[in-house]
Amino acid sequence: MSTNNDIPPPQASTLKKWTIRFVKVAIFIGLLYLIKWQLSGKLGADVFWEKLAGDLDGQTYLFIALALLLMPLNWGLETRKWQYLIRRLEQISFLRAIVAVLSGITLSLFTPNRVGEYGARVLLLQKADKIQGAAITMVGSMAQLIANSALSLFGFVIWYTLLPLWGKPIIALSFGLMAAIGIVLVLSAYLNLKALNHWLGHIKMLKKWLYYLQPLSNFHRSELWRVLGISALRYCVYVTQYLFLLWAFKVPISSFMGVMGIGSIFFLQTLIPSIALVELGIRGNLALQVFGSYLAHNEGLSIMAATFLLWFINLVLPALLGGIALLFVDINTSLKSRSA
Repeated sequence: MSTNNDIPPPQASTLKKWTIRFVKVAIFIGLLYLIKWQLSGKLGADVFWEKLAGDLDGQTYLFIALALLLMPLNWGLETRKWQYLIRRLEQISFLRAIVAVLSGITLSLFTPNRVGEYGARVLLLQKADKIQGAAITMVGSMAQLIANSALSLFGFVIWYTLLPLWGKPIIALSFGLMAAIGIVLVLSAYLNLKALNHWLGHIKMLKKWLYYLQPLSNFHRSELWRVLGISALRYCVYVTQYLFLLWAFKVPISSFMGVMGIGSIFFLQTLIPSIALVELGIRGNLALQVFGSYLAHNEGLSIMAATFLLWFINLVLPALLGGIALLFVDINTSLKSRSA
């Protein structure tokens, strides 16, 4: 007669698989809840639906459709950039790379300054060292920061020179000069990763991390410029989306002033630490402050509606796709690979 003692304990691998499944489902449910919480009673969402229920015409829906169609290009460029960088450690398909990027968006919504994005991406690496993968992912983020800061700084300086900040354009020019110096310093470090890695090796407390930073020394400057170029293209796609949505909601602004104003918003936004899921309010307030110095007061609702829809298209929709992909992707093989 068999007893309970005859029943073998569950295998560790089985427990691990069920734990991973539970975590993935919990992340997806948490994502849905947090998105619902963010959309409930938020001014941007309310204004958006109010605008759609109003007297919007076919041109409105055309511009919204164009902005929506640019979303795959936006994240497709980011995917290609990451795939290009991570090939130094592991060759992965574009499909697996885009699943990693979308999963990263999902986890980034829960973390300050989207740091969760690094962990989610490297989870889908099957052979590479995870910490080295995260270091290489940071190179891509560094390139995006440089491109965003440089291009948006140009918009900021032009915008507040044409529309004097506090009545004194010299303030915008002085601030722009200081920011430009900082960008040049970061760009110099980015283009000289090998020298930077060598310099860090002389710092005693950082020596143990040199193994994980070693792959950064293998990038040629031409490769880093290519990554920077892709990052600049992503910025242009973002600005175009924002401009389309402003026009969709009948904001009377020219292409030139729109690009400069959006650059100002983007530049100021990079200076403010935030969590992606709750940064809608920050974006909306910045947009109102920037465009409020140029447009009539009654355009505020249209600006908020455009800002909300841009946030929804570029973050919420990809995050939902990433959450769904995360439910079905197998990361067990990845977790078995070397990560320390």
